[in-house]
Amino acid sequence: MSPEKQRIAIAEICGYSYIGKNRAGEDTWGHPEFLAIGFNLLGDKFGRYRLPDYLNSLDAMRQAEKMFSTLDMRERYASQLISIVFETVVEGVPATLAGCFLLAHATAAQRAEAFLKTLGKWVIE
Repeated sequence: MSPEKQRIAIAEICGYSYIGKNRAGEDTWGHPEFLAIGFNLLGDKFGRYRLPDYLNSLDAMRQAEKMFSTLDMRERYASQLISIVFETVVEGVPATLAGCFLLAHATAAQRAEAFLKTLGKWVIE
């Protein structure tokens, strides 16, 4: 799944919707929380936003991860994240403290992939 498609998929899950091009020709997105206010931090009117950089920002992924409010969803997400983080790590590492360290330091891109796989939105191209 391309990085841009991942960003769009996560943004849509988090409530963003496509608005159109801004004056600079960039794609802009709106979010109900900001559309009600009528402006955003970029100074655009009507809540126009650039999408969060989910694949490079742990802060953005932390906001997305808040969607997992039930224990079942959190367990499914953790399972996906474990399989992604330890995909290339030698066998036995996940049970060690070093394995816990690696999991706690999963990248934003790894978290984004696990997020989409947990929700069944990961598309193999």
